[in-house]
Amino acid sequence: MFNLPQNIDRSQQRSVAKSVLSQLVLVSRPNLEDEQFDKTRWTKDLSPFLQLWKRLNQGSDLVKLSPDQVPSPGEQDPPLLAFLLLERQVAIKLLQQVHADLSKISKVIRGTLLLTTDVKENATALLKHEVPSSWCRKWEGPAARYTGYGL
Repeated sequence: MFNLPQNIDRSQQRSVAKSVLSQLVLVSRPNLEDEQFDKTRWTKDLSPFLQLWKRLNQGSDLVKLSPDQVPSPGEQDPPLLAFLLLERQVAIKLLQQVHADLSKISKVIRGTLLLTTDVKENATALLKHEVPSSWCRKWEGPAARYTGYGL
């Protein structure tokens, strides 16, 4: 009738589902702006994330590399190889930043480190299902922050 494709109803359903899911995330997202440090809540909500990060890094030495151990592009390297080496350097620095921040959050939960504003900001962002702004500043990519884990 309107010369629309036969699967237009699926596209419309997908659009509605995405909208509903984003609204559900907003409803389920707690208001953490004024909340103080709650060790029980942090332990309950962040421990699975911290344990997953620990398992993902087992057997990997990337978080321990010093800047001079990461190969830099040479003058004779082809442009594609130079680009890939530079991207690898940035990725390793970001990985190390994420690891350091998650380690600080873990230490605060265990009580071996005092709570600082940057640790609180990172943990609060993770509790809100958002990427911490300190990580976004290190990322050289799209400016939009990824929120919602899968939306």
